[in-house]
Amino acid sequence: PEWLLLALGCCVLVWLLEGVTLHLFCRALYKDWRLPYSVCTGLIGILYSCLTPFSTGGQPMQIFYMKRLGMDVGKSGSVIAMKTLVYQVIMVLSALLMVVMRLGFFQREVSNFSFVTVIGVLSNSTFIALLLLFTISRKGTEKVLKKGLYFLNRIHLCKNPEERYHRINDQLMLFHNGARIMGKKRRVYIAGSLLTIVQIFVGYLVPYCLYRSFGFSGQDVLTIMAAQAFVTMISAFVP
Repeated sequence: PEWLLLALGCCVLVWLLEGVTLHLFCRALYKDWRLPYSVCTGLIGILYSCLTPFSTGGQPMQIFYMKRLGMDVGKSGSVIAMKTLVYQVIMVLSALLMVVMRLGFFQREVSNFSFVTVIGVLSNSTFIALLLLFTISRKGTEKVLKKGLYFLNRIHLCKNPEERYHRINDQLMLFHNGARIMGKKRRVYIAGSLLTIVQIFVGYLVPYCLYRSFGFSGQDVLTIMAAQAFVTMISAFVP
C-alpha cells in the first residue's frame, strides 16, 4: 500500500508542478492570472493530450479554456507554445541522458533499439523545430495561414478566407508580440526549466513505485526510470 500511495503522491506532484510551471509563464504576460487557473489549465492539457491522437488535443483545449478565463487567444497561445517548447526540449534531453546511463540494458532488452531511438528523437526534434519556426517567424506563419485558408476554401470548408485571415492574423500579432516579450524573460525560462526537470523526473518515479507495489525488486530505480524516459520519448506522438 505504501508504494501505491507514493505513486499517487508522485502523480499529484507532477500535476501541481505542471500548474506552477504554467503559472510562471502566464504571469510573465498576464499579471492578474491566478494559480488555480494555471493548475486547472495544466490538468486539462494532460487529460486531452492523453485522449487525442498524437497528443494534439491538449494545447488547443488549454488555449480555449484560458480564453474563457479572460486571456486572449494570442497571449495564451504564446504562453502554451513557450511552455510546450521548454517541456519537449527537457524531456528529450533527459530521456537521452537516462538511456545513455543504462545503454547496456536497452541494447540487450529492446529489439531494434537504434531504429526506435532514432524515430523517437526525429519525431520530437521535428516538433520542436516546427514550434520554434512558428514562434519566431511571423512571415512564415502568415504564409502558412494564408495557404491553409485558401486550401480550405477550395474544398468548401472555409468561406470568406480573406475576412477569416484578417481575424486570425490579429490574434497572431498578439501571439508573436507575446512570444517576443517572453523571449526577454530569462528568469522565467530558468525557473520554468528547473521546475520542469523536477516534474519530469518525479514522473519517471511513478513506474518504479508501481513496480515495487507488486512485490518486485529485481531492477534498480535508475533502470526503471530510464525505461520510462525511453518510452515517454518514443511514444510522445503515438496515437
